[in-house]
Amino acid sequence: MKKEELIKSVEYWDTNYKIDLYQLAEKFMQENNMNRTQLANYLGVTKGYVSQLLNGNYDHKMSKFFELCLAFGVAPVFKFISIEEFVKNDTLKSKAKKKLVV
Repeated sequence: MKKEELIKSVEYWDTNYKIDLYQLAEKFMQENNMNRTQLANYLGVTKGYVSQLLNGNYDHKMSKFFELCLAFGVAPVFKFISIEEFVKNDTLKSKAKKKLVV
């Protein structure tokens, strides 16, 4: 599957935002010296829910996603652009990274 096709899939975006939310949770726990149990208490959820969150095993409503972002102290900012513009920008970023590696 070409990258352009992948970018047009729901799974691509779902996975990317799950990774972002995971990274936010991990960073928040690290900065606040929290374990999973303490994070669950902070969020008012079960330890099982935190495990699902950190394993990417969930399908949140947008309101829950926003709630978690705000609880982690970040603003969930989205910018909507055309797929063509995204592919173009992503291609330019990839080329720039390759130049840095070489």
